[in-house]
Amino acid sequence: MKLTILVVEDEFITATDIQNKLVGLGYDVPPPVDNGEEAIGKARELRPSLVLMDIGLAGKMNGIEAGKQIMEGLDIPVVYLTAHRDESTFWHALESGPFGYILKPFEIHDLRHGIEMALRKHGDTRLASQGAKRKVPKGIPRALLLLFVAACVLLVVAFAVGPARLAQPGTIGSPAPPPGVTTGTQAAPTGTPAEETQYDKNVAIVEEIAKGYHDTHTYLGVQTGQSGDIFVCIDMAKDVWNMVKTRGINAVIEVGNVDHNVTTLADVNHAWVLAEVGPLQWLAIETTGGYVVPEAMNPRYYTGMQFDTPADMTKYLCGQSYCWSNTCVDSQCQACRSGYVIGTDLQCHLECGPGYCMGNEACVNGRCEKCNSGFVLGPDGQCHPACIDSNHYCLSGYVCGNDYKCHPE
Repeated sequence: MKLTILVVEDEFITATDIQNKLVGLGYDVPPPVDNGEEAIGKARELRPSLVLMDIGLAGKMNGIEAGKQIMEGLDIPVVYLTAHRDESTFWHALESGPFGYILKPFEIHDLRHGIEMALRKHGDTRLASQGAKRKVPKGIPRALLLLFVAACVLLVVAFAVGPARLAQPGTIGSPAPPPGVTTGTQAAPTGTPAEETQYDKNVAIVEEIAKGYHDTHTYLGVQTGQSGDIFVCIDMAKDVWNMVKTRGINAVIEVGNVDHNVTTLADVNHAWVLAEVGPLQWLAIETTGGYVVPEAMNPRYYTGMQFDTPADMTKYLCGQSYCWSNTCVDSQCQACRSGYVIGTDLQCHLECGPGYCMGNEACVNGRCEKCNSGFVLGPDGQCHPACIDSNHYCLSGYVCGNDYKCHPE
C-alpha cells in the first residue's frame, strides 16, 4: 500500500514539481492545495500519511498555524517547506512541533530523507504513547510490572535520543560521522535518566553559547554589502569552538555549504561548529546566526569537512588557497595589505567605495575603471604605462623608453 503525501503549496509550478518528484519516489500524491484552510479540510478528508506544508502561504492562515492544527487535531505528521532562512521563522516553526523542516531549493534525496525521517519519528511517537497508556492487567506479578515500566522508559528515551549520525570525517558531500574522539562530558550509560539529564544540560549550554556569542558579535562581510569582512564565519567558528570545549563538551569545526551539497572545495562557503551533546549525538551551532540546528531541520549542517582543531582547519584550507578573511601566501594565511580587501574569489583586491576592484582596474573617485590599453595597475591602485610587458610599468614621473626601461620625464 502506497503512502499518501498531501502537498500544501501556493506556487503552482513549485507544487507541481514537488508532486511529480513524490510520485517518482513511489508515493500517492493527491492534487496539491494552496491555502491553510483547505489543507486542514483535505487532511481531515484524506487522512494522508504525511503533509508537506509550505510556511509562506497566501491567505488568512499561514503554514505554521495550519500545520499545528493538523498535527494536534488529526495526529498527522507535518514537514515544513520554506525558502525563508531567517532565525525568527525557524524558531516560530519549531515551536509548533513539526516532524521536519526542509529549506528550498532542495534536491530529491533531501525530500525523501526528510519524509522518511518524519514518518519514522511519528511512528515512534505513537508507539511510545500507546506503550505509556497501556493498562497492566490485575494480578500481574511485580517482576513483570517492573519490566513493563522499564520497557516504556527505554522506549521514550530511545525516541528522545534519536538515530545516531553516521558519517566519515574529512569527506566532502557525504553524510559524515563524528570524529573518532570521545565526548568530554561525563554522560551516564545509555538508557539511564542521568544520561538524559546530561544531554539536556549540554544542549542548554550550547544554546546559551550560540545566543550569547551572537548577541555580542555582529557578522559584517562582503555578503552583507560591506567592503570587507569584519567578523567572518571562519573566525566566529574558532571562537565558538573554543567556548564549547572550555565548557567540557567535545566539538569540531565543520566547513561546508548549507544551501546545497558539497562536491568540491569550491562549493564551501560557510563554517560552523558541531557539539557532541551526548554519545554519538551532535548539535550544529550556527555561529553567525546565534542558534542551533538539529539534523532533522537541515541535514547539510552535518555534512562537509570536519576538523578537530582550528589549527588543523586553517592549515588544510590555506593549503587549498582558502583563507576567508586572509589570503594564502606560501601555505600561510596572511592579511591583505592596507588598502586591499579579500574578495569573493578569496584573493586580495583594491578597496574602492563600498566594494573593490578586480583585474586591471583602478579606483577613480570611488569607482572602478579599467586601465587604458598599454597601462597596468600598480600596487598604489593607479594605472601606469606598461614597460617590457603587462607585468611591468613605470611609476609616475617616468616614461618607458625605446629600450624598454623607465626614464625620468
